[in-house]
Amino acid sequence: MGKQAGLDGERSGLWFEMRRIICEVRPWIVVVENVAALLGRDIGRVLSDLAEVGYDAEWDVLPACAFGAPHRRERVFIVGYAVREGLEGLTGDVNNRQGGGESA
Repeated sequence: MGKQAGLDGERSGLWFEMRRIICEVRPWIVVVENVAALLGRDIGRVLSDLAEVGYDAEWDVLPACAFGAPHRRERVFIVGYAVREGLEGLTGDVNNRQGGGESA
């Protein structure tokens, strides 16, 4: 369990490396998974970091047993999605093509 120092602990460099890679690669979707205790410590910092580099995010807590594991251990999952100009029209365009609109 360590000293539970959160992101500022000496063993907690992974988030900062992940943030660096997100900035470099600029994926459309980012998935972050961590212990549920992140909610009481550093969720604000992670969400703020994502927003700072251009991502909106949603999160939820899910138990491992929901995925077939024999224990309940809860994990927080954060899904960040890039905020890009023009992205809001994407769903409508896809629906038009599927609904017999113009040919692609």
